Amino acid sequence: MSKPYSIFHAERQTEGLAARALPQRFSWYAFLLTPAWALHRTGWRTFLIWLVALIALSVLASLLDARSGWAYWLIGLYFGFAAPEFEAGELKRQGFREAGFLLAGSDVEAEVLAISGEAGK
Repeated sequence: MSKPYSIFHAERQTEGLAARALPQRFSWYAFLLTPAWALHRTGWRTFLIWLVALIALSVLASLLDARSGWAYWLIGLYFGFAAPEFEAGELKRQGFREAGFLLAGSDVEAEVLAISGEAGK
């Protein structure tokens, strides 16, 4: 079964990747381990957004005499769905440009198609 991917190409060729394929789907990694995902995949900006949101919802829960454990999962759910957008923003900050979309059966296949220039065709 094919899955959608956004393709990003590096603006200038460096020793790193020339192209990246970003899956456009819910991220279980971002949902279950939001702070680790934020630091690993998107950097400190997203981590700070997560931290501020968690503190704000925890304070709100304490003001409402509610349990604050739900705040972590609620924020994680948001980041699980929004992960592709946060990761795309980080790629753009790193000098990648969006080159199009493609359908591929796996992450590896999408990367190969991205590098070979099949994106958007």
